[in-house]
Amino acid sequence: MKKRLFTFTVILLLLPFVSAEVTKIVLQKQTAEATISPLGEAKFAIEVTNGNSFSDIFYLELSDISWSLRTLNTPDATTGIFLEPNEKAKSTIYVKPTEGVVEGTHYVELRIRSSETGEYTSELFIVRVDSRVIDYSVKVPVEILEPTSIDPARTNSVKVLIKNPYPVHMINVSVSANSKFLNKDIIVDIPPKSDKVIEFSLNLDSTTPKQEDLVTVLVTQNGREMAFIEKILSIKEYRLPYKQDISVEKVFLGKVHKYTFTNTENSQKTQDVMIQKMLTPAFLITNPSAGTEVFDDKIYFIWKSVTLNPNESYSVTIKEDYRQYVIAVLAIILVLILYFGFRSPIIIKKKAYAIHRKDTGNNEMKVVLYVKNRSFRTLEKVRVLDRLPGIHRVEEDFGPGTPEPKYRKSHEEIILDWDIILSPKEERIFTYKVKSALPLVGEFTLKPCVVQYGHKGKRTSSAPYRLIID
Repeated sequence: MKKRLFTFTVILLLLPFVSAEVTKIVLQKQTAEATISPLGEAKFAIEVTNGNSFSDIFYLELSDISWSLRTLNTPDATTGIFLEPNEKAKSTIYVKPTEGVVEGTHYVELRIRSSETGEYTSELFIVRVDSRVIDYSVKVPVEILEPTSIDPARTNSVKVLIKNPYPVHMINVSVSANSKFLNKDIIVDIPPKSDKVIEFSLNLDSTTPKQEDLVTVLVTQNGREMAFIEKILSIKEYRLPYKQDISVEKVFLGKVHKYTFTNTENSQKTQDVMIQKMLTPAFLITNPSAGTEVFDDKIYFIWKSVTLNPNESYSVTIKEDYRQYVIAVLAIILVLILYFGFRSPIIIKKKAYAIHRKDTGNNEMKVVLYVKNRSFRTLEKVRVLDRLPGIHRVEEDFGPGTPEPKYRKSHEEIILDWDIILSPKEERIFTYKVKSALPLVGEFTLKPCVVQYGHKGKRTSSAPYRLIID
């Protein structure tokens, strides 16, 4: 007892000295929550206190490698924070997500580690990642897709492609297109990692002289420039369109529209030849082969860069062809004729049901044969042949309307043979009972029922019937 009391007294005396050697680090967060975009940084203010009796350097680190850390005062994050005993220091930290961090609320742990003892204290900071937050300044790829040249006699447009390769939802993006003939602004949203095509209509007077036009496109967000691009467009010289003559000729299962274009000016010129696509269910065949373009929500056939000398002509034809429809209809009719001509006029189905009796158990079953003449003619010399294993015996109890068959034995089988005549669309049902010398248990597969008909003895049969008896 005295020995235990002595040990307890020694522990009490040494406890203050042991406690004095425990590292005391106090970490206080001035701000605890922040909402950022996937490209942004969460800013937090912290205060670190050295509660030890010795000088120490404290290192800042994050427990999750999915986040990066920097400080407003760079040495705080690189060489650590040096503090004398009981000294305090304030620092501003910036926490940034890596590409793998998804949208949502995240709890980020900041650790303050002692360089002397290796011990640390930590605090949790709440960071909400929202792709619609605008806290970034980035550049985006922009391209003026078309056109390279402008025909003042046609409706033209300038298409601009903006690519967003970042995981942020770019909202309220301002796109400005400017030139001598274009001055338009538009506000768009671009989803994360997607492309946006913007079309600016360009309406020129048909008499606009040949010249070059510098088009500039400026993309901004919240007043910050994201992209700037410029492109020189060539405006073609205005020329009178070719004179157009039309003739229509009816042909077998179609029409041929002939268009003749003539240069009525006194000098050679090159123009695109366009014809609005006609609304017709027929197949349209162009000669020479034409491309298609859409103008003012209308589809046009177009032949590019047709060059004609004075009084020279250029002819194209568009054929309305209904032959494909006729061929398709004839093919369907032929298939139907072949189907109805070669299919069997008789439908035959076979089913069986187990009959359970208390005194004998499962050793009986009922067989049902369904025969139908689906043709519109009378079928004579129709033979219905059904086969049973030799261990079965046919009962004399036949269903209503079922004539008694002839019996034949062949290869350890019993063959039931009915000779009948079937009127057009007539249906016949044959039923008979079978008794087995052995109990019927488990799975049985009954052989198909065969029907012979006609003078040539053509055949058709039912599918095998699978019967399971528990």
